[in-house]
Amino acid sequence: MNPLDETKIDQALDFVSLNDIASDEVLGKEIGGIDLSGGQWQKLAIARSVYRNRALLVLDEPTSNLDPLMETEIFQHYLTMANDKTVIYVTHRISMAALAQRIIVIKDGEIIQDGSHDDLIKNEGEYKRLYQEQAKWYVR
Repeated sequence: MNPLDETKIDQALDFVSLNDIASDEVLGKEIGGIDLSGGQWQKLAIARSVYRNRALLVLDEPTSNLDPLMETEIFQHYLTMANDKTVIYVTHRISMAALAQRIIVIKDGEIIQDGSHDDLIKNEGEYKRLYQEQAKWYVR
């Protein structure tokens, strides 16, 4: 087992704004530690992925409990990190998907569309329909 890099731990916690939690803090009230909110647990999971720095990263709704500003900040960081990595980002938030290089649209367990945001918007398909439906909430 590799020794922990305290500097990298601090940087990862700082990135997700959890720098008020000590790296040696016991977490989880079931084991006598402090309890975190849903958003804080999610931030911790993101910090772990930042610390590990793997070539493949799978994120399944990783920011669903975060506020929109933190979500955008974290997603921008993932885009920067993804330069030399493969990142699979599962989301129902089309605004986040729109930032990806490649979007795969799955419906009823089947791949129904595949392409960039610009390509998918040009087509009359499910992606465009979802994008326009979600945009209604923002354009008033």
